[in-house]
Amino acid sequence: MTEQILRGRKQVRAFHGNHKVMSTLEAIILGIVQGIAEFLPVSSSGHLQIAKEVLGVTLTDNLTFDVMLHVATVMATVVVLWSEVTSSGVENWLAGLRSSRASNRTSNAYLAKLKAFSNWMVNVRYASGNPLSGLRKLNEAADRRLERRALEEDEIGRLLWAAKQGSVVNGLAGHERALLYRLAIKSGLRWNEYRTLLKGDFDFDRCTVAIRAANAKNGRDAEQSLCAELTAALKGYMALFLPSPRRFPECGKVGAVG
Repeated sequence: MTEQILRGRKQVRAFHGNHKVMSTLEAIILGIVQGIAEFLPVSSSGHLQIAKEVLGVTLTDNLTFDVMLHVATVMATVVVLWSEVTSSGVENWLAGLRSSRASNRTSNAYLAKLKAFSNWMVNVRYASGNPLSGLRKLNEAADRRLERRALEEDEIGRLLWAAKQGSVVNGLAGHERALLYRLAIKSGLRWNEYRTLLKGDFDFDRCTVAIRAANAKNGRDAEQSLCAELTAALKGYMALFLPSPRRFPECGKVGAVG
């Protein structure tokens, strides 16, 4: 094993020995190659690699340069082609998305991101105006794909039964997932509030769970009451499986708990 490690180190040194540190002129040359090849029907990455080999340089120790080179390429492409970005063009593109079964909500999300980017282009003076400022969001209520509703009692029963019968998923046994589903259903906590619960947030004597302001949607400390049956189940689970660890598991993950 020692010989293999030493041999590997020699090979690494030999590889780097055939490559020199990149100079400023070589960096400029690589940038020019990347910029020209990007707008031709050829592989810009392939030509960039060929240029590196011809110059005898490596970007192994210059990751920042490699990343910035590609970021600059993207920015240059956007600036050059910005005049082709029009409200009608974007509107037609979004209409194409919707014809491919994208919802109004999805279309609005894309539009919001595109308008935010356009505003950034104006703020940094890469563009004189936002061509998308006149576009408006669509009515999401008129194109609702999923109707949210509370689970019926029989549906809750089937969910808990299926969880209990299930195998281990992400380190959680079936009975653990069932208990977590019960907590989510009975408490009504939002996802971020639920997934950030700590073991110490539970008060088994008062049958409550505390939600810290940092994790609450309204930014305020809150306290949620729990039914006696669920409180007893949680207390028994933590006494048996979490006597001293600083963890409280969550669906799909195991959250670190203090």
